[in-house]
Amino acid sequence: MTRAIGVLAGLSALGLVVAAPAMAGGLNVKTGLWETTMQGQMSGMPPIPAEDVARMPPQVRARVEAAMRSGMARASKPHVMQYCVSQAEIDKGFGPHQERANQTCSTSVSASSPSGQTVSMVCKGENKETVNGTFRVTADSPESISGTFDMTMTGGGNTMKLHHTMHSRWLGADCGGLKPGHTKMG
Repeated sequence: MTRAIGVLAGLSALGLVVAAPAMAGGLNVKTGLWETTMQGQMSGMPPIPAEDVARMPPQVRARVEAAMRSGMARASKPHVMQYCVSQAEIDKGFGPHQERANQTCSTSVSASSPSGQTVSMVCKGENKETVNGTFRVTADSPESISGTFDMTMTGGGNTMKLHHTMHSRWLGADCGGLKPGHTKMG
């Protein structure tokens, strides 16, 4: 159960962090500090194996269900974060460039131009859960990005879907104390 909640927390963070590098990867955008506002919806049940759910004491199951309801409510509210984009990230392209605990992920760029990019992501977990995602971003200008990402997580007989929209604006070339590739939640 703890592992499944960790996977969900990681995927939620991934959703928030992954949108920010969209400013990079082949797009005609500036390096430096960016501010991203995201909002989304979640539906379905997390990929928690049925045997893990069956082993949960009623009070634990109630806490997990309450956490899911709370997470779904939070996803529908705007989230603001700042992200530092370096030239190295622009050179790597859009997407998560680090493995998550207990997951193996791969990304592939299916379309890219100075004005937009589409990236597919597939992650497989040690418990046979899978995550499929598609990220679409548009560089409205070198200082403005908009986009969407859709993810489907399956496993344990459950499917959860996420859809987020985002808008990012360039704040300046200096990231202050924020290191390239890092996010600061607002």
